[in-house]
Amino acid sequence: MADFNDIKRLLDFLIDGLHSQEQMNKVGLAGIRKIQERTREGTDVHGRPFKPYSDNHAERREELGLPTHIVNLEMDDISGMLRRVDHIVAADFESVAVDITDEQKRLIASYHNELGVGKTGENIREFWALSAEEEEDIAKIVQRDTDQLLTDLTRDLQ
Repeated sequence: MADFNDIKRLLDFLIDGLHSQEQMNKVGLAGIRKIQERTREGTDVHGRPFKPYSDNHAERREELGLPTHIVNLEMDDISGMLRRVDHIVAADFESVAVDITDEQKRLIASYHNELGVGKTGENIREFWALSAEEEEDIAKIVQRDTDQLLTDLTRDLQ
């Protein structure tokens, strides 16, 4: 049977494993992936399809050889808004922030997400958030890692 020092060491290992740069990177990257995948599919955070592009914008996209049948907020798949998404882990590993790193792309995102696009600004495509289901999916990643750490710890106790 393990003594108190062994149990304390193992609990510290569990806490360190969940409270780490690696774990927060997983959370941040999962959040980015969820936002990017959903947006590229043309769906907002509430699961609704984005409103169509304006006629002028659709025409511009056609001239560039880009699809107009799906509204995915991607004008340039190399340096576009969704390629400029990154995450920053807080120094204390308590949180992770997901942001668009390019100031101009961040401004474009704010128009789509909250200010509105088009001549009247009435077209809002709310994409910059996670749905409750997406948050649950990310929580499952953390739970899976927790379960694995607990499995490893209990194996060490035996």
